Amino acid sequence: METRDAIVLRHKPTGLYYSRELNNTKSLFKAWRFYDQEQLDVWLSVSIYIPSHPEEYEAIPVVITIERSEPE
Repeated sequence: METRDAIVLRHKPTGLYYSRELNNTKSLFKAWRFYDQEQLDVWLSVSIYIPSHPEEYEAIPVVITIERSEPE
């Protein structure tokens, strides 16, 4: 099993996550993920894909876990 820390944007009013499809989703698998706060800050300052109202979002930490489904 491998794990990795990441950051996602959560919409404060709805609790949904900002997705790579440029909308809100309840799926963490579809959420836009960032390696750290610095990467998120740069993305928010230069990307054309930021939410239309970024002040309505908060950065929250998540842990991504991958497990093998078959024995090693």
